[in-house]
Amino acid sequence: MTLARQYFTPVQIAKLLHVAPRKVLGWIQSDELRAEDVAEGPGARPCWRISSDDVAEFLQRRQSRPVLPSPRRCRTEVPRYV
Repeated sequence: MTLARQYFTPVQIAKLLHVAPRKVLGWIQSDELRAEDVAEGPGARPCWRISSDDVAEFLQRRQSRPVLPSPRRCRTEVPRYV
């Protein structure tokens, strides 16, 4: 048994992530977000569809990681010449 993938348009993804649709298109064009062009022919205007798996993978890659504090360094005294 296989589960059917769910597909979204760039506008739907933009609403979901609270960003502008142009931002989503930019992620697609820069290959940050994987999408499939389902346009009718080679000269047709792009018609992007993004799978739920690709959205999850994109969000996982962009997830922030906690910043670890750098170890504190001991300050060494500099000899003073009088």
